[in-house]
Amino acid sequence: MTLGEIFQKALLNTALGMGTVFCMLIFISLVISCFRFIPKGKKPEASKPAAAAVSKPAESDEDEDIVPAIIAAILASKGISPDSVGDGPAPYIVRSIRRIG
Repeated sequence: MTLGEIFQKALLNTALGMGTVFCMLIFISLVISCFRFIPKGKKPEASKPAAAAVSKPAESDEDEDIVPAIIAAILASKGISPDSVGDGPAPYIVRSIRRIG
């Protein structure tokens, strides 16, 4: 087998492999483009009144009581006491709290 024949077979194998991959990519893109024709499921109408019944929870004093407990839990998990930090101030200072959501 000559060097030319080896290169010819290698080129043929490369072309077949790249052609197969290219054809499969085209096939996959066609399948994905057909997804827009699949109908989406309809939502049940019973969920609409249930969503209207949900209201925002009222502000209460419980939220104000929870914040110091959360801060104390964080400090306790770090093994830090806010009273005995040393010469400097406490490592966690809460300046403001905002509700997210």
